[in-house]
Amino acid sequence: MITLQEEGRRIYFVGNTYPIKDQIKGAGGKWDPERKAWYIGVQRREVAESIVTQVAAAPTTPAAENGSGDQRPVERLAEDAREIAGRATYKGHSYYVLGRVVRGRTRWDDTIVVTQSQRGAYRLAYRDGSRIFWADGAGFTIDKTYPRLASIASLVKYAQEAKQR
Repeated sequence: MITLQEEGRRIYFVGNTYPIKDQIKGAGGKWDPERKAWYIGVQRREVAESIVTQVAAAPTTPAAENGSGDQRPVERLAEDAREIAGRATYKGHSYYVLGRVVRGRTRWDDTIVVTQSQRGAYRLAYRDGSRIFWADGAGFTIDKTYPRLASIASLVKYAQEAKQR
């Protein structure tokens, strides 16, 4: 659960804001490194309240599924989001493993890096993009990596073209 806390000219988002950090940034929110919390100016109170309302209304994943022991909003992967770095097997099921581009000195130096937490967990997505979750290193293998980031839409298109050949 995320709540708002007003201090001076700032309204802080209190709670687990990691799943919605992009939404807060998109609304003009900023990160306070000393407080380790996202905030937005008091003049944008309506925006902050609408974000908290949306999070409260979002479906949550069961605690056993996201592996964290708490309830979190369901993260989804858009069909055109270019975040897929490869395929992985986790506990006997096939998932997409998410990644990011690390920019080199030139455009030819760019490398794809699998998204991994400091604790060694990997960021995975269901094959249809319906959910994103963190998987611990146990029972996890990367089956295939892609030379550049892909989207679900581009992988579906590739599969259809391959079937036609």
